[in-house]
Parts: sequence; C-alpha cells; structure tokens
Amino acid sequence: MSIRRNVLSVLLVAAAFVGCQFPPAGAATQSASSHHVVATCSYSGSAASARDLHLVIRVDGVIRYDAPVVARFCGSMCSPDFLVSGRPVVHVVNLGRRNRRDVVLDLFSGGAHCCTIERVYEYDVKTRTYLEFEHDFGDPSAPLVDLARNGRYEFVSADDTFAYRFTDFAASGLPIEVVAFANHRFNDVTRHYRGLVADDARKWMLA
Repeated sequence: MSIRRNVLSVLLVAAAFVGCQFPPAGAATQSASSHHVVATCSYSGSAASARDLHLVIRVDGVIRYDAPVVARFCGSMCSPDFLVSGRPVVHVVNLGRRNRRDVVLDLFSGGAHCCTIERVYEYDVKTRTYLEFEHDFGDPSAPLVDLARNGRYEFVSADDTFAYRFTDFAASGLPIEVVAFANHRFNDVTRHYRGLVADDARKWMLA
C-alpha cells in the first residue's frame, strides 16, 4: 500500500513494532529491544503521573547508559507519554545510521496543551556510551513511522506553530510535520513527503 493512502492507519500500526512491551497501569518498567540493544525505562507512581524516570541501555548485555531522565524542557518532572493511543514510550529503532540502533523515549511535560518531548539516545563509538538529544513537538504527538519502508524511522507529527495562529486552539488546523533525526540534529523533512502533505491538506479542506 502506498504511503500516500490511509495515513491514519499507518500511524496507528507503526507504534506496535517488534520488541516493544506496553506495561499495565502502575507497572514499574517498560522495555524495548532490537538486535543487540535493550533499553529499559523505570519509573515510580501510576502511568498518568509517573515520576523518577530512569533509563538503562544495554548493548550485547553490557550497560552502556544508566542515568535519570532529565529533559531540557521539563527537567526531572517529565512523565512517560503513556496517554497517546496507549502506545509504548521506549523504542529501539534505526533513525538514520546503517546497522545502528538508537533509543527513543516519549515524554510529556504536563499541562493542557503541552508538551510532547522526544528524547533520542545515540550511541557514540568514541565514548562507548549514549549521547542525549531532544525535541519539543508542542501539543501534537510524534509517533515513529518508517515512511519510506527502508528500515529508518521518522517522527510524524503536526506543526504546532499553527496553533492560535488564526483562531483559538480548538479551531486551529495543525498541518502534518515530518521530522527526521540525523547527524545529531532533528531536521524538518516534511517537503520530502509531498503525497502525505497533499492528503493532509485535503483533510483540512474538508474539515
């Protein structure tokens, strides 16, 4: 099926890739694995108000990262973003480098309209540990989708700068935004997916 058709179903299915395990409410850990990498996020409290997040990443059974989750946008007060479609919050995927597995952690800063925080942990060969990067997507969620079906995942979200731009938030249309991670940077690559943009534009024209 072409990526231009049935975009919503693609996004819903994409969250359930192999290796992710979604815990029941109140569970203390969630893990994801792919190839030789296993990432485990632990927390205290219920899923909706979880705190004290901690991430451990093992490569071939050896711990290469072990630290509390402290985000630039919400410090240690972030919670796992369990509230979006019940999808897993920790992922081990390829974001752009051949035969490498990056770890992605979905966070929520709290608040009525904010904020989805995506943290990427990228393995650094020189230091033999993981470097941390993050991006604030604002109110929209940002599920991971292999749009080109080449084994590399992108964040498929919406452009939050359109919120309140022309009207109140509830009546605002947020056009699709596709963000890729490469070379230690989050890059807006939306214009590379003109089919998705066209489908999304038709949806808003009919709204």
